[in-house]
Amino acid sequence: PSVKFMAGQRVRTKKSRSIHRLIGKNKRYGRFDQNHSPLGAASNDHGGFAIGNLTNSYYEEVGLSSFRRGLKLDAVQDVVLLQDEIRISGTADMWWFAHTKAAIDLSEDGLTARLTLNEKTLIAKIRNGKGAVFSVMKAEPLPTSPVVPDQAVNDGVRKLVIHIPDCGNLDLAVTFASDVRENEGYSYEFSSLDQWK
Repeated sequence: PSVKFMAGQRVRTKKSRSIHRLIGKNKRYGRFDQNHSPLGAASNDHGGFAIGNLTNSYYEEVGLSSFRRGLKLDAVQDVVLLQDEIRISGTADMWWFAHTKAAIDLSEDGLTARLTLNEKTLIAKIRNGKGAVFSVMKAEPLPTSPVVPDQAVNDGVRKLVIHIPDCGNLDLAVTFASDVRENEGYSYEFSSLDQWK
């Protein structure tokens, strides 16, 4: 199934958006003139990864000292890992969005989401992250979002969401795999982005 990661709302331009939205106490959050810098990448016959620095995507008053995101493809196990490491002074309202046209079914504990589209299934699973659970929302702006002229309409799209109010330091890891691979079992152990090779 098609899954599009973004924070904020889709507009007519295709400017990159961060997957997270961190909202400070004064309701300010990510800038739209984001400057993401790569920190490292590598690939081989078994897969590959890339790590980016998203710290400068947020206003200083959010209190963010570091925000790094890693994306890893395990070609052997056919699994994609998305990992975010956030370091913040104090707390902020954290939102994580994945936009999709797939039907979304959540497990009772909220840690697994089954996305089905065109008779194909993708399993999203929260592997790490204190207080993180999935929910589903309409693909509409948050009440605290700025009004964007000519906002695109997200017909047939919903958001797979992780929302952590009063979020402090966070190591969030989400995997995406086919239902076949998930049922066969995927061996996961958290490792920090510094340990990725």
